[in-house]
Amino acid sequence: MTMTMTTRFKAAAAPVASTSHADDERCRRSKGRQAEEEEEAAKRRRKRLRFRLSLTREEIKADFEAITGKKLPSRPKRHPKAVQEKLSVSSILREMQHKSNYVLGNERATGR
Repeated sequence: MTMTMTTRFKAAAAPVASTSHADDERCRRSKGRQAEEEEEAAKRRRKRLRFRLSLTREEIKADFEAITGKKLPSRPKRHPKAVQEKLSVSSILREMQHKSNYVLGNERATGR
């Protein structure tokens, strides 16, 4: 049986050069406008106040009873087996990570 090697991706077409100066200018202006809009959106995000509040166990119980009309379960629900396996694998991986796996910026530059 003979195997043939095929390319995975088709050859990319050469970029088309713009023919007029007006096209280049229009492209530059639209990119500039887009960048300005992104900066304004980032400023609005920074200005938005963030509010977090942690609730006590009693407050959570009272809210749960008010919403559902039932008591808060005393034990957490059991996850399906597939979810449990995923959770256990991730905890094992976290334990396996070691300090030597990480290279800091200064060490990378000096080669130590």
